[in-house]
Amino acid sequence: MIRKREQVQGFSPNGKFHIEHWRDGKCINRQEFANGITDEGKKKIFGLYFFYSDVDVPNGSSEKTYIGLVNTGSTLASGDTYVTHAGWTEFTSYTVSASAKRGEWIAGAATGAGTVSITNAAPVTFDFTGSGTVDGIFVVSGTTTEIEIQSNVTAGNILWSTGDLAAPLAVVSADQLKITYTVNA
Repeated sequence: MIRKREQVQGFSPNGKFHIEHWRDGKCINRQEFANGITDEGKKKIFGLYFFYSDVDVPNGSSEKTYIGLVNTGSTLASGDTYVTHAGWTEFTSYTVSASAKRGEWIAGAATGAGTVSITNAAPVTFDFTGSGTVDGIFVVSGTTTEIEIQSNVTAGNILWSTGDLAAPLAVVSADQLKITYTVNA
């Protein structure tokens, strides 16, 4: 007698970004949109959990995870890497906690059954120091001294995910963008 195997839900670490655009103390725009996981990010997962080829795990002693902003006119692709992403540039006219560094994504413990989620409990707040258009979000991981700096293209770091905003945001100096990122699998 041949028994059919129960179909197992695949591992798809897709998630979503939730942003709030603040001006003069008022929320003027809210958006929620899906992210895509890059090939580089998927390889990192497989290397860590299946092949054990990498000992530096984000949020461990030597690696951390950061959120950055994508400049206007972006073309995001699954083949993008931390060093090579020809379709977009980083938007850098902001500070996070008064520092010109990307916002650290500090995730809490994973929760759930069936669908497991991990998210940051407190939003990462970007304070804009100039005007421009934000077209998307990206998440990177790597060693702290290299990965936290805006527009750094040091090899060895990982571009985990990218996502296009539902609509580009025109920002001005003193605006804020508050980002919560959730990954589901």
